[in-house]
Amino acid sequence: MRTHLDDPLVVWGWSPGFGRAPVPVPREQFLAAWETWARAGAPCPSDG
Repeated sequence: MRTHLDDPLVVWGWSPGFGRAPVPVPREQFLAAWETWARAGAPCPSDG
């Protein structure tokens, strides 16, 4: 289910190279949060 998170283009976000800011959340923290969200049924906030 999370195969796309290991795609090189996605992983690149944490090491984008000179002059570019990486994703501001450590990758392991992001993956843990994603797993929690997915286990909860991938809920989406309501519009109001």
